[in-house]
Amino acid sequence: MTASGLFRLCGLAAVAGGALWEAWGGALFLMPGRFYYFGSIAALVVPLLFSVVLIGLYATLSGWQRLVGGTGLIVAVAGSFVAFCGSIWSVVLPAADVTPVCFYLAERGLPQHVLNWVPDLCTALVVVGAAVLSARALGRWSAVPLIGGLVGWAFYVTDFGSTAGLLLANIAFGALFGLSWVGLGYVLWHRGRQQARGLRG
Repeated sequence: MTASGLFRLCGLAAVAGGALWEAWGGALFLMPGRFYYFGSIAALVVPLLFSVVLIGLYATLSGWQRLVGGTGLIVAVAGSFVAFCGSIWSVVLPAADVTPVCFYLAERGLPQHVLNWVPDLCTALVVVGAAVLSARALGRWSAVPLIGGLVGWAFYVTDFGSTAGLLLANIAFGALFGLSWVGLGYVLWHRGRQQARGLRG
């Protein structure tokens, strides 16, 4: 696959992932009775789509930024693997209880959020985004991945409160997180088209 084709593919993956993220959040409020299986499927597909996007961002890097971006990519793959296992587990074993796993992690001093792919993916996006910004790999839009990662972390952190203010902030940051992926998808698609034109020219 050519570089222009990779960027366009990653752009489509970012838009699809961002749109599915938004639908996932909407389904939580609009159809809670049917949310369970849709949420399990989304928890499998969304991180995989986002990981494809990170591969595209990684391809824009070179030198030491590529080394930094590779670290972020490893974190993203780990997060996607966790999502895959969790989604399969919840679909195949709807009555599965993760409490013993949480106790096991707590006893060993490990954070329970390792069972959640969102912080892994946001960390990866921040790391890769910082490398993209440092390399100015996306031109004037180079800050978009880093901003998206920081918004994702804001979404994750505000998910731990029971007050109305934190709930509203969580909803707002969740919507912005999905939109940041859609915007990143546009940037990558546009970059792919520019490269394709350059090759034809």
